[in-house]
Amino acid sequence: MTVATATAAAIRTGVLDNGLTWAVLADPRDRVVSTHVRVRAGSADDPAGRTGMAHLLEHLMFRGTPNVPDGEFDQRMEAMGVEINASTWLDFTGYTTTAPPGTLDRVLALEADRFGRLALEDAVFAAERDVVANERRQVVESNPEEVLGERLWAAALDGSPYAWPTIGWGADIAAIERDDVTAWHASRYAPARTAVIVCGCVNVDAARAAIEATFGQIAPRETVPSPERPGVGSLPTEPVSIAISDGVRAPRIVIAWPAVGRADAGFAARVAFDELLAGGESSRLVQRLVDTDRSATWVDTATYHHRGANLQEVHVSLRSGVEPARVVDAIRDEVTRLAEQGPAADELTRMRQRVETRDAFDLASTSSRADWMAESFTAFGDVTSAFALTEELATVSTDAIRAAARDVLDGPWHRGTALPAPGADA
Repeated sequence: MTVATATAAAIRTGVLDNGLTWAVLADPRDRVVSTHVRVRAGSADDPAGRTGMAHLLEHLMFRGTPNVPDGEFDQRMEAMGVEINASTWLDFTGYTTTAPPGTLDRVLALEADRFGRLALEDAVFAAERDVVANERRQVVESNPEEVLGERLWAAALDGSPYAWPTIGWGADIAAIERDDVTAWHASRYAPARTAVIVCGCVNVDAARAAIEATFGQIAPRETVPSPERPGVGSLPTEPVSIAISDGVRAPRIVIAWPAVGRADAGFAARVAFDELLAGGESSRLVQRLVDTDRSATWVDTATYHHRGANLQEVHVSLRSGVEPARVVDAIRDEVTRLAEQGPAADELTRMRQRVETRDAFDLASTSSRADWMAESFTAFGDVTSAFALTEELATVSTDAIRAAARDVLDGPWHRGTALPAPGADA
């Protein structure tokens, strides 16, 4: 039994009368308590012309309620020694805490208050919208790599709710009104779309009772259905090529292929394919591009756990003077070899051992265990299904990996290229 499987077996979970999912993973060896309040709605739920609304609401959730005035939420959490964070992505918005034992009741009371009684004053709303607009300018528009990724996904996923950036387009952010966000909060932050997850040094019954006493008091309400996430067969089939040079100091390419969603058949095979390509120092692309050809300084891959079909990526930082086409040909050669021959037995063994070791290290963290449960809720609607991936990778067949490689070869190869302008300083 893997660490992931054993962890999942220890989770206790259920659904409250108002539709909210609760989950508790108790471990007396822990010295902290982590919570994760996960809403199954993210930037893919943003309406056309109002992209960035989910992310803006995440910011506004810290700005006050009738019970907790603006500025006091952070102060009250800090006074208890609680670390707080939040994040928004395509399929979710999440709010996390790591706290000393004995603070759970008060932490959940604060969290439930802003979920049930968020108050948005005009001045506060306008100020936070300006903060987000400035964040976009600083983090995205001034970063060539972010611009490249944003444009690549927009073109390669045209027609999908994943095509727009989580932070939103600049003009859309400026157009968001307070009432838009209030309505979004009411229709998406409903109990039926929310999971409250508690991990660490807690008693299961006491933690469940604390969730019931706080989040259980939020009245159920109707929700707006999420936009359909297209299947991989509905994504654009013509290859997209995006190139930028403005502000780029180091040459880089991104190759992106259509990929299945997290809960779809074939996901484990795509993860195995990813790991074999560039999951470790002994993986194929690291050996080929970095160690042998010396055409790259590093290689990385990304397989995202999104609910719908999206993109699987290979990122390569090129050595000076190396033509991108040379690297793309090498990547295609390695994918072809996997499609035709499949992985060697020792290669599969190393990949599986690497994944199990990485998962065991990750699940040693209290907050990471809560995050895994939240990711499972996002992808599957429950807090345990995602833990089976390690077992699936342990049994994924060579034929399944070869089929995944063939799918990549037969589909479009989208490309993003970032090269310094001629004459630019290296």
